[in-house]
Amino acid sequence: MKKSINSKIRYVGYLLIIMQGILLSILTVFLISQHQNAAFSTYGISKDSTVIYLSNISSQRQSELKNFLINNQKGFVIKETDINSNGVSSIALSVGGNVKKAPVLNFLNQNLLNSYKLSKLLNADNQNATLGVNEGSINSLIKLPHVIGSKNTYVQKLSKLLDEDNTVNGKYVITGLGENTNKFMQELASISGKSEDNLLKPSSGSNFDMSIVVILYIGMIMLISIALFIVFIILSIEGIEIFGKLTLLGYRKSDIYIFIYKFFLIGSTLLILPISLMVWFISGLINYGYMGLNILILVGSINALLTLILTFMSATTLFFTSNINAIKQRLPKKRLYGLGILGYLVVSVFLIIFCIY
Repeated sequence: MKKSINSKIRYVGYLLIIMQGILLSILTVFLISQHQNAAFSTYGISKDSTVIYLSNISSQRQSELKNFLINNQKGFVIKETDINSNGVSSIALSVGGNVKKAPVLNFLNQNLLNSYKLSKLLNADNQNATLGVNEGSINSLIKLPHVIGSKNTYVQKLSKLLDEDNTVNGKYVITGLGENTNKFMQELASISGKSEDNLLKPSSGSNFDMSIVVILYIGMIMLISIALFIVFIILSIEGIEIFGKLTLLGYRKSDIYIFIYKFFLIGSTLLILPISLMVWFISGLINYGYMGLNILILVGSINALLTLILTFMSATTLFFTSNINAIKQRLPKKRLYGLGILGYLVVSVFLIIFCIY
């Protein structure tokens, strides 16, 4: 029976399982990195915050408005800036105002930003101080976690940004205003010379859609999964004649299924920890502690589950073939065609659910 199964095709199957597991982990890291970018980019934005838009502010009002934003005690001020310098994308969060009103930013069970860390920044004598790294670590007070694929993110003083830009124009998020919202808006309108409605009117902006990258990853994983499914079907077909003889000798179909596929199932299970640890270290998810590792172990388990599903589906070639037909190598062609279509649909739905989750 061992000689009847092509060892080369088995090695191809092992390689495909490894590739499938690695690609699923890479896709997971990419999705996490995009969620991390979104978490920083939308920091402070909630139903309780106020978003204002400053544009076309006259030069005579710039200085007073700058001091108002930096020193106001009614709320905490956040200005998010996307920077692209020398091919490196960064997210800069510039903060000022009442740090006690600063919201907490949690991601993957880690407290990334809070009042304590932000007050350490705003109270630093060094005007160039940052949380995270911007142009070298000498000014960095606290390291922020970074995942491969995510943008470099740092937090700086709002006063530094406004001094460098020489303008207060842009989008600002104000948190913690509460019952002071109306008073804050009235003061802001008076200083800026703009109406409250004008200050709350969004200015134009643009977003880069990263879905094309996700589609590429899904496409590669689908190709590998379908190739793996074909390998499993080939192994079923190669063993079908001996399968018929062994069932006549009293062997159960489940015993033959385990004999053909057990090393694929064992291998996909044993791969969970090595691939998870490798990606955990390389991707930067180690910065999120065991939470990052647990996610990758879950993804590795999904790889093992997908392998199990593919083996079971391909084994239906054996289960639905009678002993006589198996001995004479009569294959149910219609079932094979249907099996191929079913395999494609299962892999597609499986990956869509994986990405949505």
